[in-house]
Amino acid sequence: MQHAKLVAFTRKVDGGKVDAVYQLVTALAALAAGESFATVETLARCPDFLQFLCTRLGPNFSAAEFLRALDRLHTRHLPSSLTEARRHAPDNMALQMIAELQGKLTSETFPPMCRQRYRKSLGARRFDLGTRLMH
Repeated sequence: MQHAKLVAFTRKVDGGKVDAVYQLVTALAALAAGESFATVETLARCPDFLQFLCTRLGPNFSAAEFLRALDRLHTRHLPSSLTEARRHAPDNMALQMIAELQGKLTSETFPPMCRQRYRKSLGARRFDLGTRLMH
């Protein structure tokens, strides 16, 4: 939204933390707008997206190792884009999935694609029904 020069509101939860769903939606919107490596790093640090990767890539996927590899990639090569990052880490399946997601975000019509992506990414999310969702 900021790229489009629209007013964006940050959804905060108790304790001042940014809401995880808001964080995910913001990162996905940025990914739809472009493939900067900063956007990849932001998306990679969304708890719901990491859960999505764990679900899709199976039990051998380690979120901690993926984030370490992403940090090493940033330190060693300072890639400016997802394409550049994948050139330096062609076997990184998580980066491959981000590239596929970016392709979907930019090639399909928004409403049906958005519903489908939300179902996939949030399908693994477990809600604590004991907490208040609305304030």
